[in-house]
Amino acid sequence: MLTPREAADLLGVCVDTIRRQIDRGLLPAVDVGTSPRRRALRIHASAIAALRDRAAETPQRATHPAATAPMPVRPPRPTRTQRAFRVRAPKGT
Repeated sequence: MLTPREAADLLGVCVDTIRRQIDRGLLPAVDVGTSPRRRALRIHASAIAALRDRAAETPQRATHPAATAPMPVRPPRPTRTQRAFRVRAPKGT
């Protein structure tokens, strides 16, 4: 029996992810706590192995080309001094 933190360490995810999986019913857990305010959850190691196997079978999402493209670089904004002494074209030309 593993705690959610131990399960998260085994799977390489955040503890909140494990708790979300438990709340959604995707990961079975047993509440061994006696306090109604605080849940003391324990997870079977076989459930962790099953979750790991399911994740390995699930195809990964394709990455959109725009997500991997570098962001365009904008020129830096002029400073206050540069804006104050900017050379402007004369009016009426």
